[in-house]
Amino acid sequence: MPEGRQSPEPERQSGKQQQSPPGSGQGTDNADNKEQVNADQLQNLSSNPKVKFIDWIQTAANTPVSTTKRRPDGTFPGRTEIATNPAYFEPAQYSNATAVAEAQQALDDFKGLTSERIKFYATNIFQAHKQAYLQQKQPDEVFVAQVKDKKFGILGAGITGLFTALILDSVGIHNWKILESSHRIGGCMLTSYLNGTSPDDGQYHELDLDHPSRCSHVIKQRFFV
Repeated sequence: MPEGRQSPEPERQSGKQQQSPPGSGQGTDNADNKEQVNADQLQNLSSNPKVKFIDWIQTAANTPVSTTKRRPDGTFPGRTEIATNPAYFEPAQYSNATAVAEAQQALDDFKGLTSERIKFYATNIFQAHKQAYLQQKQPDEVFVAQVKDKKFGILGAGITGLFTALILDSVGIHNWKILESSHRIGGCMLTSYLNGTSPDDGQYHELDLDHPSRCSHVIKQRFFV
């Protein structure tokens, strides 16, 4: 090399950064740096008034939940157990990093769900909602007594009209009548034609017999059986 000329920097001399040999610990340093970047991002989000973090509750039935309560043997109660015994639940303090990690895991699990499993979970959610409705607090007896001497007319025998009648029945109000102009009841969600009639060409677009109805089985039992 001619005199008076400096040697180029190591990075430029090789054309790229020299990689450390395996076991040098650089991979661990990169992982630590990545975690630090994620922590910094979370810190920035936490300081944003428009961002609100909530306690994350795992969705699997047999996995521990974010709670400070323990079983008598000192182990964590599962989600199903807490659902049947709310005394086990007391929100625990979760770090944002943990919440994000569990949320990402839940998303990864969801990607692996088949259509059959999704239908299964949807059915369980419907059953839970139905039980919550059946176990809800009954309306005040004074209110029911005041309206029992009144008559109610329900316009339309679609899903909404039939379900309204069921709600009135559930609180002891039975003096109602459903007024329907056509020869069918149940609307486009649950259709039953009366007096031997059938849909005409203009009505076929309304029919959707496979559409899930939250109260279809109850309505069938009450009105069609």
